[in-house]
Amino acid sequence: MAGARLPARAFLLPADLPGITLAKVAALVLDPAVVALDTVSFPEGGGDVDLELSVPLRPGMDEVVVDEAQLTLEAADIPLAITRWRAAAGPEGRGAFLILDVPARLGQLTLDPANAPAGAFVVVRAATLGPDGAPVAGPPLFAGPGFDTGPMLPRALAGMVVEGSGDQLVITPPLPQGQSWLVQFATGTSPAALTPVAGQPTITRVTVVPAPADVALLLRGRGPDEADTTLWRHPGALLPDAGRQLADFTPAAGRRLNQALTVPPGATPAATLALPLRLRSASAGAMRLGEQILHARYVVHPAAGAPMPLTFDGDWVDLPLDAPPLRPSVSTLTLSARHLGRQVNPGSPLPPIAPPSGGVRVRADRIIAAAVSWSPADTPTTGPAGSTASARSTGRAKSTGRAGPAPALAVVRLLVAPVGDTELVAEVRADAAGAPGAPLAGPLVLRLDERARPGGPRWVSLALPVPVAVPAPATLWVTVRANLGELRWFTAVDGPPPRVSVDGRAWGKTDAGLAPPGRPWLRLLHTVDPAAAPPPTLAFRRGEMPLGTVTLTPTGRPGEYTGPSPATLPAAVVDALAAPPSPGADAPRRVTTFSLLTTAALRLTVTELTCSYDPFG
Repeated sequence: MAGARLPARAFLLPADLPGITLAKVAALVLDPAVVALDTVSFPEGGGDVDLELSVPLRPGMDEVVVDEAQLTLEAADIPLAITRWRAAAGPEGRGAFLILDVPARLGQLTLDPANAPAGAFVVVRAATLGPDGAPVAGPPLFAGPGFDTGPMLPRALAGMVVEGSGDQLVITPPLPQGQSWLVQFATGTSPAALTPVAGQPTITRVTVVPAPADVALLLRGRGPDEADTTLWRHPGALLPDAGRQLADFTPAAGRRLNQALTVPPGATPAATLALPLRLRSASAGAMRLGEQILHARYVVHPAAGAPMPLTFDGDWVDLPLDAPPLRPSVSTLTLSARHLGRQVNPGSPLPPIAPPSGGVRVRADRIIAAAVSWSPADTPTTGPAGSTASARSTGRAKSTGRAGPAPALAVVRLLVAPVGDTELVAEVRADAAGAPGAPLAGPLVLRLDERARPGGPRWVSLALPVPVAVPAPATLWVTVRANLGELRWFTAVDGPPPRVSVDGRAWGKTDAGLAPPGRPWLRLLHTVDPAAAPPPTLAFRRGEMPLGTVTLTPTGRPGEYTGPSPATLPAAVVDALAAPPSPGADAPRRVTTFSLLTTAALRLTVTELTCSYDPFG
């Protein structure tokens, strides 16, 4: 069917295959069987055959892992007409010795019968070579047509086929491996009566079924200055009786393919990631190439500098992943974390994904106050962190209306941007008829330097020296003023607007400021016992799109976690990594930034994050 992809398995191809053909094979639009090697032949005297075991190249990968690299080889019975032989006169000028340069199985002999005596037939006898290289005649092995022992006895010295007439006779004797034989004309009607007659057959052509000898499979050097590496060797003649030979070169394949994965700057990447092999034989012969195996997978490490430490204190944390725009076949995510003993209070809003633009100015001559719900520590949230409220909403949890254990306030978090060097002062106050009332904690003082993050919003922490137990549910107020400089306190687009006061007693409405203000962004954290806290859940987002969650697993040590289980990225995160590139984007990799959130204060480490890709995927 047009456009159908071919079955995927490693290619075993000639090393000199044209680039355009190789590209079609790698794209699985040309059947590799059309150009693949299944048999190699060595000429007389032996030689080399270069080939490549390869898979399609996928740009932008960090490494390649080879799980298995093997090649199955066996001797092949392929006749070969040779020239490296000689003939010598037989004993007393009767017949001719055939002597090969190297041992082989004799396939066929072609004789010129012009000088064959009348009534004689062809006999092939064994022969050996003496210490001086001279042939010595042995017993008869086969006799051609004309040798007849009569109707009562089976024909002796049978098995040789003699064909042709006139100017040539083609003799096919089923001989084992050897190096010398004697060909004679003879008469007689029994083995004992066989008598060679005068005359020398003229041998015009010799065909053997050679066995390759001292066969080796080599990994070709990367250049003229690097020697080949022997991967497998078979000493002596490799005969069909030896059966299939398995060459396993998995470690060497892994090393070389990782070297080949690096493309020099300015070079055009090849269509395949190839293992350059060389088959070598010291003599003529043929070999059949059986099953070729190259089980490889590309691996990318998207988290630069892993292990990557991340600190969660109730806000979104960016996780940039640098990977090709391809779908990984497998992902691995391994995390370790330690609970810091703090948790975002369920009454606090979810933090915004995108940096807000609206806000109010905080100066030395006025105090800005914002209300926030304070819920019991055991009050459930409205859903997994980051999954149920829009990042543009306040995300405030609903109070249950019932009292619970008084959580201990530990940290106040504000989303601000200093204007120059700034010193802010914050207090936490009780509610008094819908306005800030009696102080509960503070003053909390923090010095900010604009140069640390010019102009942009940042979450800052004001930790209480000693956590303060505050009964819940309740409405609390956080007031902020500047001792030095000025800062912007960013606000949501909705929710109760902030209050302003010049003396901390009378409170009114604020002016528009940067934009019509909604609820100022703040979050409260209370203390928890890490040993009793539930396993943290991490929420993934890309922009406004939730991409699933992973839950960590306790290690057995209080407040320490590992995971997730299974140790993979959420499916929606994998989908985002594999999203098609933008039109015109041709870079092999791109950076996709994800946002992570958990209500637990954690020190987390991304110990391993990998994406594996099928070369044929």
